[in-house]
Amino acid sequence: MANSARAPHALTSPRFIGPATALGRKRWLANANTAPAAQPANSAARGALRPTTKSSGEKAANPSTAGAPGSTASAAIEPVAAARIEADVLRSSPPRAACLKWRSSQARTGPTLTPPPGEDDMSRILHIEDDAANRLLVRKLLTAAGHEVVDATDGLEGVRLACASTPDLVLVDLNIPGLNGFEVTLRLRGEPPLRGVPIVAITAEGDRDTSLAVGCTGFIQKPIEARSFASLIGRYLRGAREMPSSADLEERMLREQSQRIVGHLEEKIAELMGANARLRELGAARTEFYRNISHELATPLTPVVGYIKLLIDEDLGPLTKGQNKALVAMDGCVKRLRAILDNLLDVTGLETGRMRFAHRDYDFLDTTRRAIAAVADRIDERKQTLVEDLARGPLPAHGDPERLQRAMIHLLENASKFTPTGGTIGVRVSKTPSGYELCVADSGPGIPSNKLERIFEPFYQVDGSVTREHGGVGVGLAIARRTSRGLGGDVRVASPASEVIERATLRGAAFYLAVARRAPEELEG
Repeated sequence: MANSARAPHALTSPRFIGPATALGRKRWLANANTAPAAQPANSAARGALRPTTKSSGEKAANPSTAGAPGSTASAAIEPVAAARIEADVLRSSPPRAACLKWRSSQARTGPTLTPPPGEDDMSRILHIEDDAANRLLVRKLLTAAGHEVVDATDGLEGVRLACASTPDLVLVDLNIPGLNGFEVTLRLRGEPPLRGVPIVAITAEGDRDTSLAVGCTGFIQKPIEARSFASLIGRYLRGAREMPSSADLEERMLREQSQRIVGHLEEKIAELMGANARLRELGAARTEFYRNISHELATPLTPVVGYIKLLIDEDLGPLTKGQNKALVAMDGCVKRLRAILDNLLDVTGLETGRMRFAHRDYDFLDTTRRAIAAVADRIDERKQTLVEDLARGPLPAHGDPERLQRAMIHLLENASKFTPTGGTIGVRVSKTPSGYELCVADSGPGIPSNKLERIFEPFYQVDGSVTREHGGVGVGLAIARRTSRGLGGDVRVASPASEVIERATLRGAAFYLAVARRAPEELEG
């Protein structure tokens, strides 16, 4: 008794097409059989109910129809045929799909009965909802009905998933973060592959006519009816569609919603402009901080470097073997600190576009050998093998050899850092039509393809966690590329590599640093 008093769902309202319950269908069939004058001359409707289509001659020969009241074009549906059809439908379809699909049109005065479809195939349903409890409930109900459910927690993610996977139906809450449900619907309707996909608004707050005006196929009010929810979604999947109350109302609702969207867009643009301005201010402050901290650290470091050199050279007195060993270790740490400060100064110039070069004549091959000598101890410590294929010199050029040497050291140190102990590093110097090229390849694990370009961003590291295996601050490759461009060339990377240097096959990463024979006088950008 409680179920008989329940308010009808949206799909059983006068705006929806046809009766939705078995009792309603039986009553309609009974009325159709007792009111022949109300039926239109619709041969398609009668043909849908008869097991076979017969000609007028066959009808005359059939004793069950000849002379009967239902034998003319305007006759009512035969009770026996109608009962047989409904029984066949109920036997062939499970309770969820055991319904006759009714459709009405303004061009016709009476309902048209069409055969029910078979069992729905498993459908992919995209559910855009920010509330976890609602997502879980919908997933359980639809999964139990045999559908696949994909969840999105906001409007932007929902649009991305819909465009990427083209679901069979989209369920969208109207009040979601990012793009709201109205905006999501308008956005999806603008995608050609999604124009025919049913979009159903499911919300506790929202207007039915506005939802339909912006392109929704249907509207479901929360809280949902758990028992009939899957069946309701199945109807939308089979082509059911709700219509706005009137065309004028639809136009007015669409216009009002468009105005709200424009206002929302203006607010977002203002927020983005403000955030962008703050980011520029933070970027300028960061650059200034680099410059100041480099200067503040370099000032006290200068006398430390000087006194350590005096002590190692024994200008201040003789040293024991232990003292000399300790001072050499300190000298290595101070040089490393000095290199980090130089890198920070280079990054400052890189970000401000004011990286300075001191051009003069130099030899590219000699610069390469000095860079190799600078990292030789590190390579030996890691028991790595260095193979060289150097072009015959001299290789005269005009540029900044000090900056070029530091760029080469960055590439060599990077190769040693990511090559396992006992691995191989290869160096090749070759001539190019416009200048020279240094290739540094290794037998390490290589670089993921989706990070090949990001590794040249300042401070970016493939593994940026505090527990990462490799040290460094992530500026070496950025400085190397900027230096190379300032000398008329560039730095590119290939991973996995396919280099063979002195019979050593190197399939890790390979970096190629190129410079012009004569560097430009000014660095652009």
